[in-house]
Amino acid sequence: NAAPLDMRLLTELGPLDWHPAPAPLRDAVAKARALCRERGVPLAQIAFQFALRQPGPAALLVGTVHPAEIDQWLAWRDAPVDEGLLRDLASLFGPFVHAPHGVGLPENNR
Repeated sequence: NAAPLDMRLLTELGPLDWHPAPAPLRDAVAKARALCRERGVPLAQIAFQFALRQPGPAALLVGTVHPAEIDQWLAWRDAPVDEGLLRDLASLFGPFVHAPHGVGLPENNR
């Protein structure tokens, strides 16, 4: 599994201007970010925990800027998952599940 934070899209910082996510997805993420703030759980944490639950190879690749982020991820790995928040986010993101947004050259996204 790679990019559980989707190039900052699923973080409190939000994506950079060049991020390929379409406007409707960005809007859904903004709503998700607000919901997570209300529940006291960082969006990045629940995204990370969601990624860890996915079936398949037992690996998760995450880019980092600061080594301290690794300690944060280890804490998130061991923290309890807010199942109610996860369900609410699944409803919010339902239309976007398995709907990739292209990255790079169009011919590489077919």
